Amino acid sequence: MSEENVEALRRAYGQWAQGDFSRRELFDPHIECVWAADLPDPHVDHGVEALWKSSREWLSAWDAFRLEAEAFLPADDKVVVLIAIRGRGKGSGADVSTEGAHVWTMRQGKALRVEAYMDRAEALEVAGLSG
Repeated sequence: MSEENVEALRRAYGQWAQGDFSRRELFDPHIECVWAADLPDPHVDHGVEALWKSSREWLSAWDAFRLEAEAFLPADDKVVVLIAIRGRGKGSGADVSTEGAHVWTMRQGKALRVEAYMDRAEALEVAGLSG
C-alpha cells in the first residue's frame, strides 16, 4: 500500500514542479492541512477548498515559485516528502532557496492529512523516521 501512496505523491509533485497546482485528485474532500509553527502563517485548514484557498494565498506572494520533491520516505500510512523551494518574492524581488518537508497521511492513494515543515528533522520525527 505504501508504494501506491508514494506513486500518487510522485505524480502530484511532478505536476507541481511544472507549475500545475490545479489537480485535486490526490486529496480526500475532508483533508486536514497543518501549516506548522515554523512557517510564516501557522494554521490548520479543514477540507480541500480551505487548502486550495491557503495555497492560492501562498502562491500569490511570489513572482516565481518552484517546489520540487527530493525524496519520498514511506512510513506505514505516512509518506515524508523532502522538498526544495525556490522562488522570488513579489514586490521585494528577493530570491529564496530553502528546504522543508511535507508529512502526508494517506489511505489508498488519497491524502487525508498533510503537515508542512521547514525543519526536516522535525518532520522525520513526526513520522517516526528519526534516529
